[in-house]
Amino acid sequence: MRKPALETYVFTEDKASLQDVFDHLYACSHRFVPSLDSRVDILQYSTKICENATTYECWNDSELVGLVAVYVSEDVMFVTSVSVLHEHARRGIASELVKCCIQSARRLNLLKIRLEVNKSNTRACELYLAHGFKHAGQVDTTGPDNLILELKFEGLES
Repeated sequence: MRKPALETYVFTEDKASLQDVFDHLYACSHRFVPSLDSRVDILQYSTKICENATTYECWNDSELVGLVAVYVSEDVMFVTSVSVLHEHARRGIASELVKCCIQSARRLNLLKIRLEVNKSNTRACELYLAHGFKHAGQVDTTGPDNLILELKFEGLES
């Protein structure tokens, strides 16, 4: 089966239900490094996202195929999750969702976007670096293999 072109997907904000988020994260769990289900209870994590985060979503008909969840605290947007279903990977969906985050952060006049990524997740690291994120440290509390990446808006035009 041929994958749809990026133009055929629908991008939304905060439209996904708890069931949509849970189903999506469960299906994507093995794509996280390390797997999401090895780190969190997916139902609890989905609930936390739906109750407290802003979500940027990508839909193929009624199926949630891409998801980014962020929290905003003061002048910083924290990305907690970026995922795309395997069947829809390598289509530019994650890139478009990251662009949605960047546009939102600029619209909100935030100073930066911050995230953690496992350094062995090379595709994710490449995605963030391609969007201008820079290395801002290493995390010891969540694991020695996690990097902190930031995209700062200071001095940039909105």
